[in-house]
Amino acid sequence: MVERRLPKPQAWVRFPSPAPVLVHVGGYAPIKDIYKTDVWALSRWRNQVAKAAGEVPPIPENSITKEPSAELRPDQKDSDSLPEYEILDQVLMAYVDDDLGRDA
Repeated sequence: MVERRLPKPQAWVRFPSPAPVLVHVGGYAPIKDIYKTDVWALSRWRNQVAKAAGEVPPIPENSITKEPSAELRPDQKDSDSLPEYEILDQVLMAYVDDDLGRDA
């Protein structure tokens, strides 16, 4: 078996196999710039597409509906220290996407 490191985004693949197998993705987060509410909407859409095709939905429903938590301590919820994501995402969109920061 041969392992080869690919150029950015850094990934490890192993050969031989019928197809390259992703073993590790380091420092690459494909949804890092997508707001949380959009991630949930995309997840619901992806599951609906799978169901319509007669496939098993690839994203566990609990991943979409479970209350967000960094889980740094027992029973912690993101809403303990942050506004609801529907509000927070709107604030971030105005600040980041629309450049409506403090000096705007």
